[in-house]
Amino acid sequence: MAKTKTFLKGALFGGLLGLAAGIFGAPEKGKQMQNKARQAIKRAVKEGERLQKKYGPEVKKNIKTAKKTAKIAARQGKKIVKKAQKTIKKYSR
Repeated sequence: MAKTKTFLKGALFGGLLGLAAGIFGAPEKGKQMQNKARQAIKRAVKEGERLQKKYGPEVKKNIKTAKKTAKIAARQGKKIVKKAQKTIKKYSR
């Protein structure tokens, strides 16, 4: 999951960086610049949709697994806290 998350962050950051470089580095003005920006945004959206389609199911699966793991950890943590409270009461009498 960490690799997928890192990849998606990198892809998004790279896309945004490329978009910004294209907009601010271009010599065109007005309508040409607007058209280029629209095209770049459309490409970025398509790439995002492609990545979501490719990695979305895996990410959803990993999120589901993480939620289950968190619930288990929370239950175990509660048990430990209860045990510690009992021990504290026992020795504080």
